[in-house]
Amino acid sequence: MRSEIPGGINLYIRHFKDGVATKMMASDRMLAFPNWVLVETPRIVTSEFCDLSVLIVPMESSKSMYEDPRRMAPHFYFERAQAQLSDLLPLNQKTPFIVIGVSQEQEELEVIELSSETTENSIERVLEFPTEHYQAGVGILSYFGEIIKQKYPDIEAKVRIEQDGNVVRMIVDSPCGAKEIIEKTLDDYALVVTKKSEPESLLEDQLQIQRLTNKLDMAELEIKQTTSLLLISEKYADKKIKSLEDDVDFLRTQIGSQMHHMNASQNILLHQSKKEEKLLLTQLDHNKRTLEELIEDSRTRTELHLALKKISEIVEKGATEDNEAETKHALELVRDTSIDTFDDLSEALKNTMYGVSGNIVFQWLQHVASIIV
Repeated sequence: MRSEIPGGINLYIRHFKDGVATKMMASDRMLAFPNWVLVETPRIVTSEFCDLSVLIVPMESSKSMYEDPRRMAPHFYFERAQAQLSDLLPLNQKTPFIVIGVSQEQEELEVIELSSETTENSIERVLEFPTEHYQAGVGILSYFGEIIKQKYPDIEAKVRIEQDGNVVRMIVDSPCGAKEIIEKTLDDYALVVTKKSEPESLLEDQLQIQRLTNKLDMAELEIKQTTSLLLISEKYADKKIKSLEDDVDFLRTQIGSQMHHMNASQNILLHQSKKEEKLLLTQLDHNKRTLEELIEDSRTRTELHLALKKISEIVEKGATEDNEAETKHALELVRDTSIDTFDDLSEALKNTMYGVSGNIVFQWLQHVASIIV
């Protein structure tokens, strides 16, 4: 599924039949399950050709079926899916999905219905912030409660901020009849945050306008301070740190674009651009080698070098069923030529810097790794 918007979110549905899209998950990669629930499922099910999204995961009792003692990656179980779903509640989206837990043991089928306990007057926004944007982003989201109090003192709306790592959820519980007013205010606030409108367009009192201006200025200062601390603590190279202006623009655009979505479904902004993901992962982990570095290091070994270049080309262009066979062949060449490079390649593909295409190739790599040679 390709986005109609340039730079939008593209999705790859691997298994599809009779209006049902299925996916299997056994590796606990960062935010993979929340991404499936909140991003992939709504986009897939609201399309004209799919009615249901299904995820198949192993039960924890059957982990011996697929665990590989050579791999140290964490594994994903049905029980973890239950726990993460509980953290995501309430879900405002109406699109259906099913999570199926499979086991080696013969047991009675157990059906667990998800109770979202949503209300029609609840507004929810979920965002994931890079480390250097986190504190400033939380501050901007939290200040929306103050905007509501200033603008509509008679409306008893409750604004809650929930934090889980770098993921932040803002939930606004509004009284009956006030949802449209609050959504319009949220939209106007987004315009101010992204500098598309002046604070005067949102508030009338000069004291309140100055408070909002100060809050946005503080957010810029917090980004600058956090970036400076990261420079000291992690000894980042200067060329790997974006300028303060880029940081501020990115944060404001991220929050503003998320606030602008005014549909009833839960809106989520868990995806950053490929360039941002590569930058962040490089900053946070100097020990993990990238695919580009592996290619550069293998120049003296022709067969290994060509195999890695072929894998890189497929990742860049987009992995599909049409190039599965040649990709696995290239992966086998890497495995047979250098097991150390194969392990480094696995680590490079396992994280999110190569997006959906990288995840697909990583799944093929796991299959190649499981073959006894």
